Amino acid sequence: AFAYTMLRQDYFGDTVDDESFSEMLQTRLFRNRESVRYVGRIHQQLEPRLTQCALAEGRRTLASPIRFRHYGYMGDYIGMKKDRTIHLLELELRDRPDSFYYLVELGRTKLISGDPSGAELMSAFGLGHRVRKRADSLQRGFARYDDRAALNLRCIAR
Repeated sequence: AFAYTMLRQDYFGDTVDDESFSEMLQTRLFRNRESVRYVGRIHQQLEPRLTQCALAEGRRTLASPIRFRHYGYMGDYIGMKKDRTIHLLELELRDRPDSFYYLVELGRTKLISGDPSGAELMSAFGLGHRVRKRADSLQRGFARYDDRAALNLRCIAR
């Protein structure tokens, strides 16, 4: 195999339970090649695509049984990241203004932080309804962060 996918569980809200996470497959284990690089300031993407590399070498990308849990979207953590994330996404879009991925990520991030322009962006892509439940949960985390910003500095040191 050229690469393996893993199941990533992104937890959000205040509790770790069976309803407060989303899942996605991510390719995280792959053969080291000089031509393969992460690109972007945030939410880095591999270029060239690993599926192209695998095909070029006559190999495949396979699923692995590995699952990892990501807690960076929960409660206090999400509030610390919102301004930094929006700033980095805007910088990325200056360099790649036609990047659909970064446009959607900017809309999603603004939506979950309560910025109405995020809802407009997501609606333009027909995606607003898909992130509403998660957005509501994350907005509660942002509000809590705004009220207790000084206490949350401890998370940065981790």
